[in-house]
Amino acid sequence: MTDRELLDLYAQGPSVLEARVACTPANAIEFRPQYPGAWTIKEHVIHLADSEANNFIRLKSIIAQPGSVGFVIDEMAWTSNIAYKREDVMKYLRLFRLVREIVVELVSDEIGANQNFFLRSYMGEIRQVTMREGFEVYAKHVGFHLAYIDRILREKSS
Repeated sequence: MTDRELLDLYAQGPSVLEARVACTPANAIEFRPQYPGAWTIKEHVIHLADSEANNFIRLKSIIAQPGSVGFVIDEMAWTSNIAYKREDVMKYLRLFRLVREIVVELVSDEIGANQNFFLRSYMGEIRQVTMREGFEVYAKHVGFHLAYIDRILREKSS
């Protein structure tokens, strides 16, 4: 995949997510499937926005402070310890779109620059990553969560 194709895939994420949420019945947004650790659709959307905001700071750090250490959120802790049920999913969709738009402008000339940074996982592991490698993860992140959202919708309708 070329840098441009990767950037286009990343930029399409908000539209794809918004379209899926728009056609989701209101009573399905907070439906929790019956498997261990299952998230609601709302929690998936909020996670995507939280993760994107964290990635925005990480990308700016890579550009401003090459070789810096980027933090990764513990998504399970964030989901279980923050009362997502009181959050407005539409605000998070807007946040997700805005952050992605800003990131596209920020990295459009930088994505293939092979800038390295160190990524500290929430489990303490530190590994070196290029900007492109990190960006590939986020470009595919929406699709990963859409698969879960589809699973939730199938379970809700059965």
